[in-house]
Amino acid sequence: MRRGGGGNGGSPVGVSHAVAVMPHDILVAVDDEPAAARAAALLAGDGHSVTTSVNVNAAIEAARDQPYSLIVLRTAQGSRAACGELRAAGVVSPLLVISPAKGAETRAAILDAGADACLAEPVDWEEFPATVRALLRRSLHAAFLPVRIGSLRIDPLRESASINGKPVHFSAKEFQLLRYLLANKGKILSRDRLLEDVWGYRATTTRTVDMHIAHIRQKLGLDSRRPKLILTIRGEGYVLKADDLVKMLQETV
Repeated sequence: MRRGGGGNGGSPVGVSHAVAVMPHDILVAVDDEPAAARAAALLAGDGHSVTTSVNVNAAIEAARDQPYSLIVLRTAQGSRAACGELRAAGVVSPLLVISPAKGAETRAAILDAGADACLAEPVDWEEFPATVRALLRRSLHAAFLPVRIGSLRIDPLRESASINGKPVHFSAKEFQLLRYLLANKGKILSRDRLLEDVWGYRATTTRTVDMHIAHIRQKLGLDSRRPKLILTIRGEGYVLKADDLVKMLQETV
C-alpha cells in the first residue's frame, strides 16, 4: 500500500506531513489503478493523508486494525460482499463505494450492505470530493451524539459520563481518550497512534498514555476481580473489548 499527503502536489505516492485545516486519514482501496490515482490525488489535494492500495483484500485486512476517517472502496469482485466483510469485522469508518455495476438496485444493495454512499461509474470527479466532505461532516456530527453502552452513558458534547445515572468524573484528556477507544472498539491502537490522535504530538518515550489508561480503568471499576476490558497488548498497544464492556456494565445495574 502507498501513503501520501497534501503536501506532495496531489501525488498519491510518498509521505507528506503537511497539515490542512481538517486533515483526515483516508484509505483508498480501489482495484482500478487510474481511478485509485485520481481519487488519491483529489483527497491529497484537500490536505488529507491518503493510503492507497489496488489490492482490496489486503486493504480490508489493514482496515481491521487501522482506524481511518473514511474508506473509499471499489472492487470488481463484489462491492456488496466487501462492505459486508468490513462491517462484520467491526470497521465503523464511513464507506464510500465506487460501483462498477449499473442500476439503482445494485446501488441500493451496496448501501444496505453497509456503505454510506455509492457513486456509479463513470465517476463524476467533481462530485467525488464533495461527497467525501459530506461524509466527513456527517461522521464528525455523529461523534458528538450521546453514546450508551450497557449502563454507561457518554455525552461527547458535554464531555460527561455516568454509570447507572451516577456521574463518573474524567479529566478532559481521559474523556477524549475513552471516547477514542470506544470509537475504535476492537482495534489494537498503538501508543504512538494514541499520542498523535488524542494528544496531537509524537514522542519516542512517554508514560502519558499508560497513566491515563490506568485512571480510566480505575474510574470504570475495572479491578482485578473483573476482566481487563481495556486490554494491554504487549509490544502493540491497547484494545477496548466492547462486548465485554457491555456485560460488565449490565452486571452493575
